[in-house]
Order: sequence, then C-alpha cells, then structure tokens
Amino acid sequence: MFDNSTRAAWASGCIQTHAFATRSQGENSATQARDLVGNVWHFLRLECGMTPEAATAQIEMALEMARQEYQEDKD
Repeated sequence: MFDNSTRAAWASGCIQTHAFATRSQGENSATQARDLVGNVWHFLRLECGMTPEAATAQIEMALEMARQEYQEDKD
C-alpha cells in the first residue's frame, strides 16, 4: 500500500515534467500544480470526451478521494 508521502512524490514528478514542458519552471510549486490540474481538466474534456460539468465532477471526485485518504492515513 502507498502512503500520502509516496503519492506526493509521484505528483511532484508530474508537476516538474509539466512545468518543464510548459516552460513555467519559474513559477512556484503551488502555481505549477494548479496549472497541471487545469490542463488535466482540458484533457478530460478534449481527449476523454467529457462535458465541462463531467470533467469538473471527475476532478472533484479525485479531490474527495484524496481527502478520504488523508483522513485514513493522517500523514
């Protein structure tokens, strides 16, 4: 089983790769993460064929799952 520290490390790698690809390495980490989430929303709409509402719901479900993992793991 993976803990939240492991999940955060995976996310860090994704954020760093995205920041490099979008040439936003000069931004702070929180801004880079927000930009990646926004682009995931666009991916869900354009590549997965979701409506804007469905893409938003998918992101919200992921956030709720992360909140639940936090409550269960209590880093």
